[in-house]
Amino acid sequence: MFSEIKDLGFRSIGADEAVVSWTTSIPTKTTVEVTDTATGEKSVYEDASFLKEHTLAVTNLSFSTNYVLQVLSEDEAGSLSSSSVIPFSTQASLIPPVISDVRTSTALVPGQGGKVQTIISWRTDKPSTSRVLYEHGVSASTELSAFTPLNLNLVKDHVVVTTAFKPGAVYRFRIESIDGAGHISYSKDYTILTPRQEENIVDLIIDNFEQSFGFLKRVKF
Repeated sequence: MFSEIKDLGFRSIGADEAVVSWTTSIPTKTTVEVTDTATGEKSVYEDASFLKEHTLAVTNLSFSTNYVLQVLSEDEAGSLSSSSVIPFSTQASLIPPVISDVRTSTALVPGQGGKVQTIISWRTDKPSTSRVLYEHGVSASTELSAFTPLNLNLVKDHVVVTTAFKPGAVYRFRIESIDGAGHISYSKDYTILTPRQEENIVDLIIDNFEQSFGFLKRVKF
């Protein structure tokens, strides 16, 4: 007995995601193929659960793009069936990306003379670019004069790694993300204190003598 695919349709279609649902006459597992009609690029989504009522989210789509979709079902006996090919189009994105889950990590780079590596990560609710604006110190100015290179890859999980920050210093930074439609979002401003290189025991002894006697300031090593 072959499975019959029925009631195939979309529950929702957004700028970068579509949710499709259907039923089968007997329990089946599913493969959904989505093809960009302009480029021919195909994406495959799978659900290995044997079900009669199916719902699947097709993600990482491009906004304002035409696609075709086909459902392939396989029952527990290995028999295959397929749906007709149905077209759909994603919507234009009108809302800027939402920035969340901002995290930072800083550490001195071993053997690099006090160089600091800073990692800043965040998430957006839609694919977008990645850049961090920053300045040394904290001021009341709304402008940030420096920035990391712009990463044009449209992603939801963002990571920026920079060694531009000096050790033992305070920086103010702000995140910038731009979606595929050009809508731009900025985070609130954050501050970060980078680690300072620890003095070794010889430095500490010399500093102690200088403070106590002052004569070592005239001695060169």
